[in-house]
Amino acid sequence: MLGILNLLLPRMSWGEETSEKAIKLEEIVVTATKSEKGLTDVPGSLSIIKGEDIDNSPNITLDEVFRYSPSIQIIRGEGIGTTHNFTNIRGVGSKRNLLYVDGVSMVESMSGNTNLSFLPNDGIERVEVLRGPSSALYGGRAMGGVINILTKAPEKGLKGSFKPSFGNYNYEKYMGNISYGGEKLGFALNFTDARTDNYWSRDKIIYRTYDYRSGIFSYDYDSEFDNPNHVGWKEWNRDYDEWSIRPRVYYSPSESTRMILSLGFMENETGNGYTDRYMDATGNDVEKDLEKNKTYVGLTGKTRFSEGSDISYRLTYHEPESRNTGENMDLTKLLSDPDQLAPGGRAPQFYRSESKQGSKDYELELTWTKPISSQKVGEHVLTLGAEYMMNDIYWSIKEQDTGRPLTTPVDTTKDAYSIYLQDEFFINDRFTLTTGLRGDFYDDFSDRFSPKGTLLFKPNPKTQYFLSGGTAFNPPPYSQKFGTDWNMTAYNIRTNNPDLDAEKLWSVELGIRKDISQRFKFSVAGYYSEAKDLIESIKEKKQIGGSRAVNITYEYHDNIEKAVFKGIESEFHFDLNENHRFSGGLTIMRSENKETHKRLERNPGTMGYIAYMYNQKVNLFDVENRLWATLRGRGQDEFYIGEYTREEPRKVSGFFVADLSLGLDIGKHFGLFFNATNLFDKTYREFTYTRYQPGRTVVFGGHISF
Repeated sequence: MLGILNLLLPRMSWGEETSEKAIKLEEIVVTATKSEKGLTDVPGSLSIIKGEDIDNSPNITLDEVFRYSPSIQIIRGEGIGTTHNFTNIRGVGSKRNLLYVDGVSMVESMSGNTNLSFLPNDGIERVEVLRGPSSALYGGRAMGGVINILTKAPEKGLKGSFKPSFGNYNYEKYMGNISYGGEKLGFALNFTDARTDNYWSRDKIIYRTYDYRSGIFSYDYDSEFDNPNHVGWKEWNRDYDEWSIRPRVYYSPSESTRMILSLGFMENETGNGYTDRYMDATGNDVEKDLEKNKTYVGLTGKTRFSEGSDISYRLTYHEPESRNTGENMDLTKLLSDPDQLAPGGRAPQFYRSESKQGSKDYELELTWTKPISSQKVGEHVLTLGAEYMMNDIYWSIKEQDTGRPLTTPVDTTKDAYSIYLQDEFFINDRFTLTTGLRGDFYDDFSDRFSPKGTLLFKPNPKTQYFLSGGTAFNPPPYSQKFGTDWNMTAYNIRTNNPDLDAEKLWSVELGIRKDISQRFKFSVAGYYSEAKDLIESIKEKKQIGGSRAVNITYEYHDNIEKAVFKGIESEFHFDLNENHRFSGGLTIMRSENKETHKRLERNPGTMGYIAYMYNQKVNLFDVENRLWATLRGRGQDEFYIGEYTREEPRKVSGFFVADLSLGLDIGKHFGLFFNATNLFDKTYREFTYTRYQPGRTVVFGGHISF
């Protein structure tokens, strides 16, 4: 949120290269306390991913770099497509995290998810990943953690770049940037255009069966399936097309005031294959597709006063929308209505449908920060903030040809406001105590108060111990609480539950960061969290059409779960020399139902990663060139899935996959690169409650800059 400005705004003196280098060396971060801090002063578990490491890594999409931080699962069930992509931090689950790009929340209030395909992956300054409950500063949806993405401010003068890339399954991507940095005014513009014929990058899908008579369906993870009725993946319409443009304006009217105007416009189209439940007038199968678009505007600023206090302000507008062309039952009728059955009475009656859902999200936040120093009270930094949020949500499903409603439409506005206070008390040179309290007041469920306290102990400049404890909450996504009835698949009708309450969690954490030497750094943290009122899906088999012979799954959500999340996470960074760098992480975690002590679904017990980066300068013909390479590997052990399987629960095998990136920069203006992801993917089952798994992607390209 506003803490993003504390990093963005100081570095807006884009003409002062020495200042920028100094900030990088100090690793200034803002996410943990919404104020500028060196990493050694952060009282919590936070990872930093630098922009140069992102540029030199095999990332088809930006969220792939998140996977190389402890305790984070990035789930992409359909490759680079827009559906089935989620972030899970410390096993708490998706829809329970916040993600920002230059101060604008990318969380879609209707679904509670973030469209990871819409994240920028060029022109990134840094990514900060804060793990652990953060509602004391960030409010709802910060149960698992917060991810901040910060793009680069323009360098002095006029700059530009163009980066095309090509890969298997007719993958194409074109990225460009143009920027200008002056003394008071600067701008930057990034654009992306990408497409592929098959966003899975895979030629087989997992075998799935369903029996309308019994209402039972299952996945066979040991078998793969190629539908003989559709020859080749191109005929399945699994194409993907995306474009985006992100302009930013930087304005500094004086040394004390900095402002940033950031905008984003993006669209994509995902082919969703064929439906065998609806045919056109000639008897041919009909294609399905999903279109998504997003518009956002963010005005952020900061003014520093002579006495040392700051006023920060953030005003954002975020409008995500999706349009789905597929099929739906007529859910304006009772399930017992005989018209719910197709001719012959063997299956439900589906209609060609068009669904449109989205939201218009407004956020306004003001923060005042004041350092206080006196003999009576000691040294403090006080932060006082207030935030207002308004969400205008809508959802309708209509028959394509007639416009007839197939369900009850949703169009409503919800708002909330918050206040928070934080005190950083510098007890002495070694101890810092940080306490905070936030109140969030919604109009559709009980008010929430989120306290948090941390203690940082620095026995020497190279060692930091931290202890923290606090509570967090997560409001239900509006689709679960106010959404319409709809056919999620041919097998599921999903409906809302207006009685849903916010999820709650309390947590404690103990950790250490240590610089063994200038080249070797590591951190270890242990955490324990308990949650209640977690929102889980409830499934019931219901008869349709007044027949006992045809069943369908009726699904809704309820606050039922009591869960425990505990684990130990670690990461290290080792610079062997200026040419060779290593990093890695290991997480041992346990997520279980507190009452039954059974392991929660879809969460691994052990997960880890390892990465090697090579960087070498080579002089040829009096031209300085750079040769670089990145090799990454990650894996996890088996985990459990109870949905859609023949056995309850079912173990799904773990996996290990590797990514490789090679590059050559020729002088200052040209470069070539080669990327390959998921090199070992035969047992890759990261997203197991769908029949689709992302496959291997091979990409090559180059860049031109001036």
